[in-house]
Amino acid sequence: MKNEVLNYFHSHGLAQHPGAKRMALSLKERYQKMVQSMFYLPNIKRKNRQSGEIQHFSATIPFQMVAIDIVDPLPETEDCYRYVMAMMDRFTRYVEAVPMKTQLAKEIALTFVNEWIFRHGVPETILSDNTLQFRGKISSLIAEIL
Repeated sequence: MKNEVLNYFHSHGLAQHPGAKRMALSLKERYQKMVQSMFYLPNIKRKNRQSGEIQHFSATIPFQMVAIDIVDPLPETEDCYRYVMAMMDRFTRYVEAVPMKTQLAKEIALTFVNEWIFRHGVPETILSDNTLQFRGKISSLIAEIL
């Protein structure tokens, strides 16, 4: 995907084939804030992080760190499913996608426990974007379920 983005911004008609420095600055200006908000890591102390830096998260063993996100909204199925919860192991890149009817915290927590934790174990770290569904309540609901 990285190559596709770089090729797009280098070859796009409005870009006029910028040099490496100009293209990097353009990409940074456009996407730094968006990329920063994509990941939420609750067990890193906020005082140790500098604001404005893109964080890189890497796992050292399988199923140590999982990234989760909700794909929404999709066309509703006959069984009233409208959302998909995507879960990816950051070490192996193994992905599971599970349909959901709502994106309420309780359904997200139940889906994660039933479809990921019961099969692969409890990860040390769960990464998610910083949307309302993933703030605080999910981790307490997962703890309740377990």
